[in-house]
Order: sequence, then C-alpha cells, then structure tokens
Amino acid sequence: MKNQQGSILVFSLVILLIMTLLSTTAMRTSILEEKIAGNNHNQKTAFQAADSALNETEQMLQTMAWQGDLATKFGREESGYYNQIRDTPNIHNSNNWNRTTTFSAALLPGTQNAPQVTVENLGITLPLESQNYSGNSERATQISRITVRATGATESAVVILQSYLRKELIP
Repeated sequence: MKNQQGSILVFSLVILLIMTLLSTTAMRTSILEEKIAGNNHNQKTAFQAADSALNETEQMLQTMAWQGDLATKFGREESGYYNQIRDTPNIHNSNNWNRTTTFSAALLPGTQNAPQVTVENLGITLPLESQNYSGNSERATQISRITVRATGATESAVVILQSYLRKELIP
C-alpha cells in the first residue's frame, strides 16, 4: 500500500487537466460561434439596407417623367446621376462611394450609414418597327442601371447590388 500513496492525487490532477482543456475548448467554440452569428446578422442587415434602397430608387425613377425631373438630373450631372457618355466611378473602389459621387437613401435601423446610390442613364432604345408581332405599338424605352452600396452595423459588412430599370417613355 505504501507504493500507491499519491496515485489518487495524480489521477485527480489528470482528470482535472482534461476537464479544463474541454471547458476551454468549449468556451472558444462558443465565442467563435457568437462572432459568426454577429457577422451573419451584420451581413444580412447590409443586404436588407441595399435591397430597400434599390427598391426605393426604382420606384422613384418609375414616377419621374423623363422629359422633366429625370432629364434635368442627368443633364446637370447631379451627384449620383451619370449619363452614358461620362465615365462612372469604379463601384468596387470604396473611395468612390462618397457624398459627391452618390446620393443617399433612407437610413435603416441597425445600419451605420445610409446606403449610397448611383443611377446611370444607359440610353434610350427606339422600337425597331412601329408595331411588334402582337399588333401592339412599341414605345421608346429609357434604360438605367442602379447601383447601391450599403453597410451593416459596421463598415466590415458591405453589400453592392445592381439593377437595370427599363422605363417606357410616353410621347
């Protein structure tokens, strides 16, 4: 029995070491999962902000008359509106998304900044014939490209969405 003195102590310390390692690993995993969930939420918030701004801009362009408000905006090269002739900024360069090259959409709760929007006038298409195959007369259409950049709760989550809008022009 004298040779077994302290063996329980060594066994207990080994078990304690194993439990400590398991609990430390579990804590690290939990912290990592919390960061992943936060980043996922941040990315989804940025996407919702960009999608909302895209829809808002499409509705705004649909209600504007080409001969009036919209032509004036493109004619003056107002910030955020570009004619097809002018070189538009590179959308992948974050330095190009500032207040002088874009206009802001509505700020959503949970986002750090309002989404930034650019609208490019890609031109007017004229009908090929006065009537199409179904017998309906076609109208000239104006095509615009809308680009939106939005961030989530932090600048680390960035979403860029683009949409093309085809609007029939009423003579």
